[in-house]
Amino acid sequence: MFLIILCLLVLGYLSYASNQTVSRESFKAYWVAQRQRHADASGSLMASLVHKVLPGRVPRFVLNDFLVCSVVTLEGSGDMYVCWLGSWLALSTSPVPADGSAGGSSRPASVLSRRSNRGEDLAEAIDARAQAALDRANSAKKARNYTDAAHAYTEAGQQYAKIARSDMGAALDAATAYHQAANAWQHPSINDPARRANCLRAALDVLDRAPSISAGSGSDSAVLSRRTRLTEALAETYRNAGDPRRALAAYLALPPPVPRAVAAHVADLYAATGDFSGAYIAFRDLLKQCDGMPDYAFRAGEFALSMILCGLVTRQYSFLGSALEDADAQSAAWANSRERSFLDKLERFIDNDDIPAIDRHLDSWHAMLDGWRIGVLRGWIMTSRAQIDARRHFN
Repeated sequence: MFLIILCLLVLGYLSYASNQTVSRESFKAYWVAQRQRHADASGSLMASLVHKVLPGRVPRFVLNDFLVCSVVTLEGSGDMYVCWLGSWLALSTSPVPADGSAGGSSRPASVLSRRSNRGEDLAEAIDARAQAALDRANSAKKARNYTDAAHAYTEAGQQYAKIARSDMGAALDAATAYHQAANAWQHPSINDPARRANCLRAALDVLDRAPSISAGSGSDSAVLSRRTRLTEALAETYRNAGDPRRALAAYLALPPPVPRAVAAHVADLYAATGDFSGAYIAFRDLLKQCDGMPDYAFRAGEFALSMILCGLVTRQYSFLGSALEDADAQSAAWANSRERSFLDKLERFIDNDDIPAIDRHLDSWHAMLDGWRIGVLRGWIMTSRAQIDARRHFN
């Protein structure tokens, strides 16, 4: 076992070290070499000679760095390549024409049209300036100068954004650069949530201004996936910065269906912003789902407790006992949870009108009742004293 772990650590280090040398230029060289091999293999002497003299343009692509490997996605065709341990490998590709060209699908029609007119010089100049900014950003990042890296990534995004309205590839390149800038601003050495949020909003804005694409196409799926990731990152930035209203607005902008983890964040943010009716409905829906999803049942207690608190403050429940019965009816997954144990004891203290015991009980469970929950529960107990006394005298 020790040798296996050691080998994995060594492999991980080698993968990380080799990935530091990966650049856009290295993929371009690989792509041109691959097209030359295809042209040579076609058996056509003319195709081989033409490709050597005019190797053609590398189609627009997005390069994503995953620390131990890098993945490239070609615009239009959706072809994917991965670089691991210094070698490029094709993950999924479309057929390559015998002449070694990129094929009709490797570049959107808008790009081909733009390249064929006098706007070509402008596009090439923008590409060059953006690439220079990306090179500076990558160098600064490797030198652990994340402030300079963030500024350079932003500059690259601004360059690509100049032609994003007519070029989907440029729009995606701009969004990628802005996202990289946002990640640099998140580094612990600088950690600037406001600037991170600005970069993420810029990335979303440039995608909104990109040319329309046909629904169901590979590019449509790529743009939707990119928007979703950026929106989730923006919402998480606001949430971590203590801005629940903006975080909630960002999460609500996500297209359905949303992941369960996001739905849980949305429910919590409803409560944090004071919308306890919305939070009650959201937590109730989450609790109902727990019985049919065993891998998510461990959160049933959390959802039940939150639903009950929201139901008490909005008068969905008259007493804690009726809230417990309703939660039991929604899901059996929370029956043995710590939250159920906590509420059972709290109900007994309330029945006895034992305020000191209630305070001690709440203090002992303060960690579980973080955020809005402890305030809501204490407030409900204080405002419900008259009802608690009336119930005790009635019984």
